Amino acid sequence: MLASVCADFTTLLAPKGRRAVHTLLDHRLKPYGSILEGHVYKYLKRKTLEETLEKIIAKYDATLIIAPDGPPLLNLLEIAEDAGVIIVGPSTAEIEKVSPKSLLYERCNQLDILSPPEYRVLTDTENFSTFRRELAFLHEKWHSPIVIKPDMGCGGQGLSIVLEKNKKNLKIAYEKAKVYDEAIILQKMVRGSSISLNLIGTTDLPKILSINKQFLCLSSPDGNTEYIGGLTPIEYEKVPAIIEDIRKLTADTGYRGYFGIDLVVDNKGYSIVDLNPRITTSYTGLREVSLVNPAQIMRDVALGNSPPTPRIEGSVRFGKVPFHSSTLELALEIFEMPGCLSPPFHFTDKPHAFFTAKGDDSEESKKKFSKYIQDTKGLIVSS
Repeated sequence: MLASVCADFTTLLAPKGRRAVHTLLDHRLKPYGSILEGHVYKYLKRKTLEETLEKIIAKYDATLIIAPDGPPLLNLLEIAEDAGVIIVGPSTAEIEKVSPKSLLYERCNQLDILSPPEYRVLTDTENFSTFRRELAFLHEKWHSPIVIKPDMGCGGQGLSIVLEKNKKNLKIAYEKAKVYDEAIILQKMVRGSSISLNLIGTTDLPKILSINKQFLCLSSPDGNTEYIGGLTPIEYEKVPAIIEDIRKLTADTGYRGYFGIDLVVDNKGYSIVDLNPRITTSYTGLREVSLVNPAQIMRDVALGNSPPTPRIEGSVRFGKVPFHSSTLELALEIFEMPGCLSPPFHFTDKPHAFFTAKGDDSEESKKKFSKYIQDTKGLIVSS
């Protein structure tokens, strides 16, 4: 995703020179620096990121922070705000009104916006025995599988689906979620299709950039829940109602910039599951089908200007392609394959590449994506 954002802003700012876009990267990515369109200012370790940003941020006109929700994102945004640079995206004050998840659900309830029933547990004051009793009560109340997840988290981190009152599974789910946040959400599982909206918040109504189908791997506590890809665009008939709900959610926040909404939809309607105050993975699909550079839309909104009207043409299927293992040589070889947006980095425990496949319609983009997966046959764990 970072490579896509750098490429789009580099294209937008090309008249200012190829070094108009700078980025800070994890030191482990140094062998891959050549695949980024933009100047890598510095490779650094995580513990020095905030210190480095404080030293250099005032040199720049604007910044776009790509980081996990919660303290990692908010801390970096605060540094940029203190330096007085333009923030490309929502501010800390805007984010804190609808984040973490429990605050979003509270606002949904206050505004009569449908979201799945939930209950919040604080692990620093309630032990596992209390958690277990509360979960048993909710099982009886909702007659449904229960989603256990950290109040602050993204990408399915620490999320599990609990189907029964198995003590071992409950303990695993409790500990997994607790790693990411001391507050845990217990939520009724709502069955349906998972979709997301990419939006741009403006001084007027939020504008939809794209509607995306999401492919998720939802797991029991002993597995891994993760986002594995999507399809853009899709049609959904309740868009006007969703826009009105989002307007109500963000009306008193001034929410401005790129953000995403996750929903579960069925033949009866929709439920809002999450609000992501940042660029999300589906950006990689949006940019493939957008007739307007998304970087221009973000830039114009950040400067207080009226952005161009979003327009889409074609279809794109995008997602992860997992590998048994990887080396630097293999990763760079995979990156040269058609459709590969990101290689399977060799330093990760579970390396995966990321592919995008564009077509005139969804059937063509799906076929191309399947072809890309077949081309990596023998290296893939699963598809």
